[in-house]
Amino acid sequence: GGEGTGTGSPGAGMVASGSRRGEVGKGPEGQARQGITAAEARAATAEGAAALRANPEMLQKVLDTLKPASRKSGSGGGGGDKSGDSSQADVASALRTIQALASACSLVGTSGTSGTSGGGSGARPPDALSSGAAGVAVFAAVRAALNATNPARPELAALAMQTLPFVASPETRPNPWLGMELGAYLDFLTRVLSYGMDPAGAVPAAALEACLSDGGRFGGNAVAARDALVAGGMLGELSRALSEAEAAAEASNAGGGNSESGGGSLALVAGEAARAFAATALVGVPSASIAAALCLHGPAAVSGLVRVMRSTRSSGAARLGAMSTVAAATCVSPATAAAALHAGAVPALRAALADDASAPAHAAAALAALIPLVTAAAAASTSNSGGPVVPAVMLVEQGLVSATAAALDPARPGTAAAKAGDLAGYGQLDTGGTSGGCQFGAAVAQRAAQLLHLPFSHPLPPVGTPAAAAAEASLQRYQETLLSEAIVVSLVQALDGLTAEQLVAPMGLLSQLVLRSPAYAQQFLEAGGLDEALTRRLLAPDNSPPVLVDALLAVSQLARISARHYSAIARANLCDPIGRLLSHEDPGVRARSCNLLGNMCRHSGYFYEAFVTHGTLDALIERCADTDRTTRKFACFAIGNAGFHSDVLYRQLRSAIPPLVALLADEEDKTRANAAAALGNLVRNSAALCGDLVNAKALEALMELATSPTAVAEADGGASPRVGGSASDGQSPLKIALFSLGNLCTHRECRERLLALGFEAKVAGLATSPDASVRKYVARIQG
Repeated sequence: GGEGTGTGSPGAGMVASGSRRGEVGKGPEGQARQGITAAEARAATAEGAAALRANPEMLQKVLDTLKPASRKSGSGGGGGDKSGDSSQADVASALRTIQALASACSLVGTSGTSGTSGGGSGARPPDALSSGAAGVAVFAAVRAALNATNPARPELAALAMQTLPFVASPETRPNPWLGMELGAYLDFLTRVLSYGMDPAGAVPAAALEACLSDGGRFGGNAVAARDALVAGGMLGELSRALSEAEAAAEASNAGGGNSESGGGSLALVAGEAARAFAATALVGVPSASIAAALCLHGPAAVSGLVRVMRSTRSSGAARLGAMSTVAAATCVSPATAAAALHAGAVPALRAALADDASAPAHAAAALAALIPLVTAAAAASTSNSGGPVVPAVMLVEQGLVSATAAALDPARPGTAAAKAGDLAGYGQLDTGGTSGGCQFGAAVAQRAAQLLHLPFSHPLPPVGTPAAAAAEASLQRYQETLLSEAIVVSLVQALDGLTAEQLVAPMGLLSQLVLRSPAYAQQFLEAGGLDEALTRRLLAPDNSPPVLVDALLAVSQLARISARHYSAIARANLCDPIGRLLSHEDPGVRARSCNLLGNMCRHSGYFYEAFVTHGTLDALIERCADTDRTTRKFACFAIGNAGFHSDVLYRQLRSAIPPLVALLADEEDKTRANAAAALGNLVRNSAALCGDLVNAKALEALMELATSPTAVAEADGGASPRVGGSASDGQSPLKIALFSLGNLCTHRECRERLLALGFEAKVAGLATSPDASVRKYVARIQG
């Protein structure tokens, strides 16, 4: 196929699949090219690279240096003696020159398009590099170096393989993918992986690096690349490379050696395999396919990934690839998770989290891997011991809470470097400059919240059993650890950098913690959880319902806990946002908005004037007719509290009387009780609404609720047959109705109407109820 542009299989006659060293195309030795070293020196700077691109003769000389002598006779501009191949040193220099040019300016581009150099901008006619000729020449150098046997040239082959990603692209026309189809190019890379574990390990590692580099460069060919990777042998070869590196490391350790100090080549091969596996995931290879490949050779490949994570010889990019691969595989494969746990993945991941030098991408990958591993460990404990061991034990005892807190610290060096765009040494998976750092910082917050939420979503043993007591003790210890590590503070600080979609997991954990303890609520408040800008963003109507519900729950709990929090809630100016959410399409959002308004009136009338100013009550009253029963329940609760502390809002609450009367017949006990309480509160502070209550037949409805056969049966010691409460909780509709009727009896207009209705005789039968509360409320009415 000409200069490596061939049709058919690119590796034909070169490296047979599964072989170690093949021989193809031996050509006569060529003479070293003149000026190649000078070209490499010029390409080292942006200005020099631009000048070199403008020199067609020198470019052609660089490319000719890479070709076997037998193929140079038709080339132009080469010059020099063609009696033998270029020297190994000149070929290496030419390869480095192409890498330098690729780093300084684009080598690819469709014929006739412009290219931009590091030294300037503007249109450039297609040249030997942008036309794809560089890929052809590099591929020729790869073939020659791989086939060299006397002597073998593994270092040169590795350098040539490392250069491939710079010139292989779907955009180079007329020679995309080095003149091959995409599938054939991937097949070529796969077969190079079987070249052999030479003493330096260089060629397999370089081939794996080529796989990695192409992972993000398939462009519109991503689907074809994914399908080719799944159908071909690439994943199996990656697994083999990991397994062989791990076996060699184990053998070295067993023989008294130290794979850490003497296994540089092993670490290189395993690290590049980890990066390549992670790259296949970026292309879209399913996690199940990755997990299946890792298990082809038993647990060795997974152990190899764990060794890469913890090895001091592994590059940052290799450790990132290993963690990303473990995360992808363990989330779908219990066998892979078990192998990773056995190999010591958790301590390795904890170290990555706790390392202040770790970039956010490393922390995010470590957290992503820990989530399925902790879940798998908890499931294994449950099945093996017969009693659940909550993830709380693992998170505390293995130091994962403190490590996660360290990863959330925005001031630690690795995070600061990522925000500044300093991601050198971490490889393709970390690139992206400042935006990349922010992206991974958001992933850290999301995955940290998911990991730390696991104990609260794990099933607990039956109440009253010894296992339940142990589980509760471990949860208590876990919550104390979260408090001491100030996880709430870290998550609140992380919210500023998150998009609406990224808020779900952090807000889910924050609301869970705020609801569990006043100490967490205090941390939430002190960390700025009620800052006006943040609360308005959290309560923006276009946020997802889970985010809105969790934000409403957190603020509502603060209002419920203490009136001391009212001033902070007032500074957040929440009446307008809550007013909009009262008509939200999601019933959970509407219900929690009503609940928050009720808690804002729980301790005092602090917000009464604000409700008038913002017209909050009209929207609240409308929720009494909501189709959602929980929303109706909380709407009654909020209206009741709005009338409890004074009669300031009675005029605005007048329109609530008819819907409250209707809700005395609601299907849910708690809603009927709340409606009864709200009606009683509307006469608690003055008689201003007595006439409205009489006209709306509120007194008749309350009498019916208190003296119906169902109520009488409850007063005699039976339970309410309806939903949402019981007679024993002190909040039954019967008791609340009696209490509210007592309020009404204090006003002459209402008392006279009740006497006219024969209420005195009807209520007399309840005076002998076995329930002390019922007797007390009846005595209040009769007195």
